[in-house]
Amino acid sequence: MSARQATELTPEQVQQIANHAEQYNPSVVDQMSDFYAKHSGLVKTLGSAALTIALAKMANNMKG
Repeated sequence: MSARQATELTPEQVQQIANHAEQYNPSVVDQMSDFYAKHSGLVKTLGSAALTIALAKMANNMKG
């Protein structure tokens, strides 16, 4: 997934990705939230697209 593709995702699609990732790692959303809380400036600089890409890649890697 590219940054351009990530910026085109709807909130519903992001939720679907998060739900899928949680099936393989129930704590993934908590981990992402914790990362955001600790590094909110970085996340704002990179943008939500970067987090969406990271979450999607984690979900794909967990499928194995």
